[in-house]
Amino acid sequence: MDAPPPLHVVLAAAIALDLAACRTGSERSLPAADPPPDASAAMLVAPSAAATGASSAPLGTAHSSAPPTLPARPSVAVLRWNNTTPPVAESFPESSHRLGQVPHGAWMGTDGVVFVVGYVITPSGRDGVVWRRTPSAIWAVSRVQPGLPVTHVYGASSDDVWATAGATLLHHDGKAWSEHKITGLEPGSELHAIWGRNGELWIATSQGDRGTLHRRQNGRWSVETRGRAMRAVTGAGATVWAAGDGAIVRRLPDGTWKTEHADPAARFTALFASAENDVWVVGTSLMRSAGTGGDGKWIPVELPGDARATAVWGRNRTDIHAGTDAGLFFYDTRGWTRVPGLRGSAAIVGSGDELFAVQADGARAP
Repeated sequence: MDAPPPLHVVLAAAIALDLAACRTGSERSLPAADPPPDASAAMLVAPSAAATGASSAPLGTAHSSAPPTLPARPSVAVLRWNNTTPPVAESFPESSHRLGQVPHGAWMGTDGVVFVVGYVITPSGRDGVVWRRTPSAIWAVSRVQPGLPVTHVYGASSDDVWATAGATLLHHDGKAWSEHKITGLEPGSELHAIWGRNGELWIATSQGDRGTLHRRQNGRWSVETRGRAMRAVTGAGATVWAAGDGAIVRRLPDGTWKTEHADPAARFTALFASAENDVWVVGTSLMRSAGTGGDGKWIPVELPGDARATAVWGRNRTDIHAGTDAGLFFYDTRGWTRVPGLRGSAAIVGSGDELFAVQADGARAP
């Protein structure tokens, strides 16, 4: 008997066929034996930067490095799958679509609750939106932020969720959203990545070409470090990394910060750490620090072809997914494999065996 096809091949086949079901409002599971078709829809899966492994944060988080460019044809779907079953297509509430919608970040808790952030296109501009999915697969609009895209999200639990929108910090307590002030936030700041653990919250910000990393501990805000614009933050174990324009920095045990990699022309936009000795950074280039105990040596990672990474997420150091402008790539002990049928920026968010992909590949004409 022939060996079954790899899961990522089955996944690509199921995704392409399930999109058709999603466009008609239906939902179905596909048999693993379906051959992989040549899908034409561009994909966006809300992308990277959560700590796993030694970190105590009970979640998977992902963020794309920049809002995607919308192609001309609408199609919106959420695809859910795990290690053993084909994906199932789900969709956001139709009333939230307006002229089109662009998911940008996602977080998933261990209880199965999923938050997706982004924006919808309206006749007058863009309104930020937070969509929430219950464990019973019900999607609903949880928050609308008029005129301001919501770009990043992190949660300590499904009733302790934080999101960023411009210079606005939002918090969800399981019942309602509220806006929070960041003490010491400079005028003109833009909030980028958000990450946390053990009751702490870390936010990377920019003020033009300058940047600040803010930390919230015991309800009080402080400035951790300053430099050029900061756009990404993550951690594992006792270590925290931040990255942005021109540098990757690491927080040492004594609270001081060390520049691990400097490139004045680089812009780093997302970080992911599976452990203290396995950290990935996305931006101008895809790089990995895999030395023992975080030795500060960052090595360029080459993807097949000319693919440029936009996000990275994984379960561990040999189970990594990279979203790129050429589609989704999967890394294991055998190296990189392209998941066929996907185009454009793609990544995955998940918790445990369950994974979610969020797609947006078009905007409705007025």
